[in-house]
Amino acid sequence: MGPFVKVAVVQSEPVWWDLKGTVAKVNKLIKEAYESGAELIAFPEVFVPGYPVWIWSNPADYLKNANYIDNSLSYDSPEFQSIIDTIKSNPIHVVLGLSERDHSSIYISQCIIDNHGDVVLKRRKMKPTHAERVLYGDGRSSDLKSVVTLDFKEAGPVEVGCLSCWEHQQPLLRYNSATQHEKIHIGSWPTVNEKYCGENRWCFSKEGFYSLARSYCQQMQTFYLFSSQLTSEKLQESIPDIDMIDIHGTGSPASAVFHPDGYLASDTSFKEDGLIIHDLDMHKILIQKHFIDIVGHYSRPDMMSLAHNYANEDVKNYITGPTN
Repeated sequence: MGPFVKVAVVQSEPVWWDLKGTVAKVNKLIKEAYESGAELIAFPEVFVPGYPVWIWSNPADYLKNANYIDNSLSYDSPEFQSIIDTIKSNPIHVVLGLSERDHSSIYISQCIIDNHGDVVLKRRKMKPTHAERVLYGDGRSSDLKSVVTLDFKEAGPVEVGCLSCWEHQQPLLRYNSATQHEKIHIGSWPTVNEKYCGENRWCFSKEGFYSLARSYCQQMQTFYLFSSQLTSEKLQESIPDIDMIDIHGTGSPASAVFHPDGYLASDTSFKEDGLIIHDLDMHKILIQKHFIDIVGHYSRPDMMSLAHNYANEDVKNYITGPTN
C-alpha cells in the first residue's frame, strides 16, 4: 500500500486572548511536528488567540470583544512573520486557524502556508455561526477557493483543503471542496463538549461533531484531520466573571484522524496537550473512490450542478470539476 503522508493534528490549549503567547505556542508546535517527521500540521479554529467562548453567554461584552480584536492576528504583523520564519527553519506545511484582524474588523480564518514559508491560501469562514456574528465578519467569494496542491516526499502533489467548524453543515460548501478534488481535509474546530448535557444540543457535542467528520469522509472520500482546542482551569481564570462549565461544559480532548470511509483511525486515548501523529495511506482514497466518486463516475453533471456567484474571473478559475 501507500504512498504515505505523515501528519500532525493539534490538540492544544491556546494562551487565552494573548496574541504573543499563543503565537509562541504555534511556533513550538510547528517545531515539534517537524521534528516528529510530519509533513503537515493542522491547527484548530481561531487557535490564535483562542475561541471567544463568552459570546455564547454575553455577546455584548464590549470590553472583552475589544481586547479580543486587539489580540487577533494580522497577516502583516511581526507575529505572523515569526510563524513564517519558524516554517522556513522547520520546513512543514501548516494549516493555521486564526482570528484574522484586518484593521478594526476580524474574521474566522484559515491559511495554508507551504513548507517554503509561502502563504498559498487565505480564506474566511463563509458565515459566522449564530452568536459569532457579533464579533466576526462574513467571508468573500474568493473564499470559495478552499483547496490547494501541496508537495509531499512519497505522495508527490496532493490536494489539501480546509473548512471551519459548522461550515461542515453546509452541503454546497462540501461539494465545492469536492469539485477541487480534495484528498486531505482539515476540519478546524473550537473547544468540544464530550457529551450532550443540559441545554447544550447534541449537535454541539463531540459525538455530533464527529458525525459531521465521518459523513464528510464518506461523501468526499477524503482523509479528515479533526483539530480542536483543549480547555483547562486557565480558561476559567481568564474570564472569572463567567461560569464556563455552566454555559460551555468541561471541554474534552477530541482531535482525531478519519479515513476516507469514515473510520476513526487515530488513537483517541491521547488526552494531553500536544500533537496526534498519524500516517495517511493515500491508496485508501483510491479504494473508496472505486466505490463512489461524487465528482467523477458517481456524478451526473448533466442533471445536477453547483452554481457559484463569483466576484471576478480569477476566483472562477479556482474551481474545477464536472460542474463547471
